[in-house]
Amino acid sequence: MSEVGVIDSVEWLKREGARANVRIKENRIEGNPMIEVVKEVKSGRYQLAVIPWRGSGVIRGDLIKRIINNAPCSVLTVV
Repeated sequence: MSEVGVIDSVEWLKREGARANVRIKENRIEGNPMIEVVKEVKSGRYQLAVIPWRGSGVIRGDLIKRIINNAPCSVLTVV
């Protein structure tokens, strides 16, 4: 997915969340994604993590599996 596609998806998700009175928090993580993203999800500050199912670029398949296996919250994978 291109950066424009990601931005469009995030904006759509924010609009839908607002309509349903659900707070959407967009968080950009710097550093090694394999460490930092998993650490952020495991922090316990989230009720739901939404990630793309098909990994490319920074969000690779092994990172997605690690998030799913280690998250204390629900994980929604989007196809």
